[in-house]
Amino acid sequence: EAALDLGKAPAVVAGVIHYGQDGNHSGLLLRYFSPRYTAAYGAPLGRNSSSSNEWSVQLATTRSLFNRWKLDGSLWAFRFPEPRYLCREPSYGWDTRVQVYKNKHRFLLRQQRALSDKGILDKTSLSLRTGFALSDSFTLVLRSDGTYCYLHENPGDWGVAAYAELEYDNGKGKIRGSFRASCFYTGSWESRIYLYERDVLYGFSIPALYGKGIRSYLNLRYTPVSFLDLWFKVACTLKETVAIQTKIQLRIRF
Repeated sequence: EAALDLGKAPAVVAGVIHYGQDGNHSGLLLRYFSPRYTAAYGAPLGRNSSSSNEWSVQLATTRSLFNRWKLDGSLWAFRFPEPRYLCREPSYGWDTRVQVYKNKHRFLLRQQRALSDKGILDKTSLSLRTGFALSDSFTLVLRSDGTYCYLHENPGDWGVAAYAELEYDNGKGKIRGSFRASCFYTGSWESRIYLYERDVLYGFSIPALYGKGIRSYLNLRYTPVSFLDLWFKVACTLKETVAIQTKIQLRIRF
């Protein structure tokens, strides 16, 4: 796909996908967004928050392993030919990921490089997750994350986070919920860790955990009758101070 905006600035997106056997597939995607390209109603498809000022190549593959395990791998290398937000010079970077998973079990290794006015930041992350059923209604999920950040010419920073989450489903579709308790420690904002949380309908929560603290939340969905749904979420973060957030949502279907 190629485009020109009203100022004749070009943009090109090109790619190829290969489908193999047993669900295996691979893809290659090339992006060229001129620094002056403007898409008023276009969604960003690259590394930037807008579809401009980026040259990049992205490789991705999915492979089936033994006993229904799968392997995902990706490499994304990018260059920004002109200054951008928080970086006054042309810059570059990359983002590589390797993930092995099956059902609620996952191993993820990620390595990134990014340039900003602060300097060159290298970040390596490791995530381990497992889950198993306690009964027909309860499932326990355990996860731990670690990250190491190195801002060149500065001391490196470590960050760790772990949680235990209990999920409930009564099997009749009336009551579903989850409760999570997590703890975290990071040396700085650069080594922060993001953990996705369940939320109300059409909502999402991916808080940045940094410093030293504890975070927990309770998320419930109650469907007393077929046309009525009620969501309730309360989250609490304990650091130097205590922060509590509550959400309530009601949906009536006609």
